[in-house]
Amino acid sequence: MVKETHGSGVRAITSNEKDGTTMVESWMDLTMKDGKRSMMEEVAVQKWKGDQIIHERFYYNMGKQG
Repeated sequence: MVKETHGSGVRAITSNEKDGTTMVESWMDLTMKDGKRSMMEEVAVQKWKGDQIIHERFYYNMGKQG
């Protein structure tokens, strides 16, 4: 569904090392295949075991589209 990516970045990262949980807040400036451009914001919540992610869930906000 994505035609072009115009930029992306990470706004915040936090973790709870005792529970093996991290959260990453990020953004992407995208043009979709239908020509609409939008700013997508995402939070990924990751559960770790050792050096591997064993569970991951994403929360999205497609934000302003134009």
